[in-house]
Amino acid sequence: MSFHIGKSEKKTIFLEVGRHIADEYVVGRGADLTLVLLVEGDWSDTIRLNVRLAGERAKADIIAIVVGRGEQRFALETVQLHEAPRATSRLLVKSVLWEGASFQYHGMIRVAKSAQQTDACQRNENLLLSDGSRVQTRPELEILANDVRCTHAAATSTVDPQTLWYLKTRGIREEQGRRLVTQGFLEDAIGRISDTIVQSKVRNVLHLD
Repeated sequence: MSFHIGKSEKKTIFLEVGRHIADEYVVGRGADLTLVLLVEGDWSDTIRLNVRLAGERAKADIIAIVVGRGEQRFALETVQLHEAPRATSRLLVKSVLWEGASFQYHGMIRVAKSAQQTDACQRNENLLLSDGSRVQTRPELEILANDVRCTHAAATSTVDPQTLWYLKTRGIREEQGRRLVTQGFLEDAIGRISDTIVQSKVRNVLHLD
């Protein structure tokens, strides 16, 4: 099933795992889509998110936040499919993992020969809060056009002990310090959401208010 964003339409869509997620989101000519995906709780299936930029000067901002605890297993696959010229897509996937949680991410930017002057980027950032948490990330590009700007990157980190030490010197306990670092890490993604109502929904679900 496809969800279409029509010509010159501007729309923000908030997706929570456990509710219906369309197989594909199609962005028309001059349309502007912000797609926000929140993955947390008891979920084990692979989530597939396809965004097709089908019209000239279409734009898509894709923001995915994954939060895992215990022995939870998450897998996310995304495709940014550029079919029309002068379209733009931006994707940011952030995961925060505690205890033995694991996350697998596979991202693809695919640019058709007709999609000249494509501007696309894909980034995956992961924060591991326990020794037992694991991440596998695989970003890919498949480009047939010759006039494009496409980038992909992935980074995985832990909480810097020096940061926790600095916070302790300010009277902040280690557990609270880890929470502050986690909030800052997630706020970088949440702050990219222009719709303040959706921002508030995400913060409420993640208990960041």
